[in-house]
Amino acid sequence: MNTFLVISRNEADRRNKTKTKVALFLYLCFLTISTQAQTKSPYLSYDWAFFELKGRVQAVTIVYNNDYEYAQTHIFNRDGELQDEEAEVLDDYNPFGYYRDDRGRIIRTGNGHSMWTWNGKTVDSKHWEHMGESATYFYIYNQEGKRTGYEDEKGKIHKYSYITHDIKGNWTYRIIQDQDGSYSEKRKIVYY
Repeated sequence: MNTFLVISRNEADRRNKTKTKVALFLYLCFLTISTQAQTKSPYLSYDWAFFELKGRVQAVTIVYNNDYEYAQTHIFNRDGELQDEEAEVLDDYNPFGYYRDDRGRIIRTGNGHSMWTWNGKTVDSKHWEHMGESATYFYIYNQEGKRTGYEDEKGKIHKYSYITHDIKGNWTYRIIQDQDGSYSEKRKIVYY
């Protein structure tokens, strides 16, 4: 009877070791896959991804030139978290303050005028409402993960043409075009 118990214990030990090896193998596979998925994104934080910024950005000033020209500056800490904003007009429509989801991604402005949805580390869409008007944009990305434009709720495509980039690969000048015309955006980026 002792021999049977020894064989059973050895068999049980062998099975436990096999289960442990299989579990370890599956865990390592999971880590590899999730690491590969994370490294596909060129962005180091959700806030830098939100503003399409690669590298350790301290501040970005965006000058919008559509119906009229205005500028906004966004300031980040070393971990890529948005800390402050400055704009020509910080009013009810354009206040600093965002709500975040449980992963720390920006999903809504403090006043609720703009809301975003995410797909991993990229912004999927934006919906805004203000003074009785509203619009929804569905962002378009190429295979490298670069935003190439957006489609509005009416199906109209607005295409980004990137004119200049800085040494880190961040765009510094782009033109947004649709069948009705175009406007431009320029960025000045300061790095840590």
